[in-house]
Amino acid sequence: MIWIPRILLAAFFIFFGVVKFPSDPRSLWVHIFELIGFGQWFRVVTAVVETVGGALLLVPRATPIAVVLLVPTMIGALLTHVFVVGIGRQSVLATVLMLGVLGVGWHYRRSRSA
Repeated sequence: MIWIPRILLAAFFIFFGVVKFPSDPRSLWVHIFELIGFGQWFRVVTAVVETVGGALLLVPRATPIAVVLLVPTMIGALLTHVFVVGIGRQSVLATVLMLGVLGVGWHYRRSRSA
Protein backbone atom coordinates (compact mmCIF):
# COMPACT_ATOMS: atom_id res chain seq x y z
CA MET A 1 0.00 0.00 0.00
CA ILE A 2 2.92 2.37 0.66
CA TRP A 3 3.92 2.06 -3.01
CA ILE A 4 1.07 4.27 -4.21
CA PRO A 5 2.18 7.39 -2.28
CA ARG A 6 5.83 6.51 -2.93
CA ILE A 7 5.26 6.41 -6.71
CA LEU A 8 3.12 9.56 -6.68
CA LEU A 9 5.70 11.49 -4.67
CA ALA A 10 8.52 10.26 -6.88
CA ALA A 11 6.60 11.33 -9.99
CA PHE A 12 5.96 14.81 -8.56
CA PHE A 13 9.57 15.36 -7.57
CA ILE A 14 10.97 14.01 -10.81
CA PHE A 15 8.54 16.13 -12.84
CA PHE A 16 9.21 19.34 -10.91
CA GLY A 17 12.92 18.66 -10.94
CA VAL A 18 13.08 18.08 -14.69
CA VAL A 19 11.03 21.19 -15.56
CA LYS A 20 13.52 23.37 -13.66
CA PHE A 21 16.45 22.41 -15.93
CA PRO A 22 15.70 24.49 -19.07
CA SER A 23 17.25 27.95 -18.88
CA ASP A 24 14.83 29.74 -21.19
CA PRO A 25 14.66 33.37 -19.91
CA ARG A 26 10.85 33.26 -20.29
CA SER A 27 10.60 30.22 -18.01
CA LEU A 28 8.63 30.58 -14.79
CA TRP A 29 11.41 28.82 -12.89
CA VAL A 30 14.10 31.15 -14.22
CA HIS A 31 11.97 34.07 -13.04
CA ILE A 32 11.29 32.57 -9.62
CA PHE A 33 14.95 31.82 -9.00
CA GLU A 34 15.81 35.37 -10.05
CA LEU A 35 13.39 36.58 -7.36
CA ILE A 36 15.05 34.34 -4.80
CA GLY A 37 18.35 36.05 -5.59
CA PHE A 38 20.81 33.16 -5.35
CA GLY A 39 21.37 32.93 -9.09
CA GLN A 40 20.50 30.32 -11.67
CA TRP A 41 23.03 27.82 -10.35
CA PHE A 42 20.62 27.34 -7.41
CA ARG A 43 17.81 26.44 -9.84
CA VAL A 44 20.02 23.73 -11.37
CA VAL A 45 21.05 22.38 -7.95
CA THR A 46 17.41 22.32 -6.86
CA ALA A 47 16.48 20.50 -10.09
CA VAL A 48 19.16 17.87 -9.47
CA VAL A 49 18.16 17.39 -5.83
CA GLU A 50 14.46 17.02 -6.69
CA THR A 51 15.07 14.68 -9.62
CA VAL A 52 17.56 12.46 -7.78
CA GLY A 53 15.52 12.54 -4.57
CA GLY A 54 12.39 11.54 -6.48
CA ALA A 55 14.21 8.64 -8.12
CA LEU A 56 15.61 7.52 -4.76
CA LEU A 57 12.08 7.34 -3.33
CA LEU A 58 11.53 4.40 -5.65
CA VAL A 59 14.39 2.46 -4.04
CA PRO A 60 13.30 1.36 -0.55
CA ARG A 61 16.85 1.15 0.84
CA ALA A 62 17.54 4.69 -0.43
CA THR A 63 14.49 6.16 1.32
CA PRO A 64 16.52 7.74 4.16
CA ILE A 65 18.74 9.50 1.62
CA ALA A 66 15.68 10.71 -0.31
CA VAL A 67 14.14 12.08 2.88
CA VAL A 68 17.37 13.88 3.82
CA LEU A 69 17.50 15.46 0.35
CA LEU A 70 13.84 16.31 -0.13
CA VAL A 71 12.58 17.51 3.26
CA PRO A 72 15.06 20.41 3.55
CA THR A 73 14.38 21.26 -0.09
CA MET A 74 10.65 21.49 0.60
CA ILE A 75 11.22 23.47 3.80
CA GLY A 76 13.30 25.88 1.72
CA ALA A 77 10.59 26.03 -0.94
CA LEU A 78 7.93 26.75 1.66
CA LEU A 79 9.99 29.48 3.32
CA THR A 80 10.77 30.99 -0.08
CA HIS A 81 7.07 31.13 -0.91
CA VAL A 82 6.23 32.67 2.44
CA PHE A 83 8.98 35.30 2.49
CA VAL A 84 9.91 35.95 -1.16
CA VAL A 85 7.40 34.78 -3.75
CA GLY A 86 4.15 34.93 -1.81
CA ILE A 87 1.83 32.34 -0.34
CA GLY A 88 -0.34 30.47 -2.80
CA ARG A 89 -1.12 27.04 -4.17
CA GLN A 90 2.59 26.34 -4.50
CA SER A 91 3.03 26.75 -0.74
CA VAL A 92 0.32 24.18 -0.12
CA LEU A 93 1.91 21.81 -2.65
CA ALA A 94 5.34 22.18 -1.02
CA THR A 95 3.83 21.42 2.38
CA VAL A 96 1.90 18.38 1.12
CA LEU A 97 4.97 17.00 -0.66
CA MET A 98 7.13 17.51 2.43
CA LEU A 99 4.58 15.76 4.64
CA GLY A 100 4.32 12.94 2.10
CA VAL A 101 8.06 12.40 2.10
CA LEU A 102 8.11 12.45 5.90
CA GLY A 103 5.28 9.90 5.91
CA VAL A 104 7.11 7.57 3.53
CA GLY A 105 10.28 7.95 5.61
CA TRP A 106 8.38 7.26 8.82
CA HIS A 107 6.80 4.16 7.29
CA TYR A 108 10.21 2.96 6.07
CA ARG A 109 11.78 3.44 9.49
CA ARG A 110 8.87 1.76 11.23
CA SER A 111 8.97 -1.24 8.88
CA ARG A 112 12.75 -1.62 9.37
CA SER A 113 12.47 -1.71 13.15
CA ALA A 114 9.68 -4.32 13.16
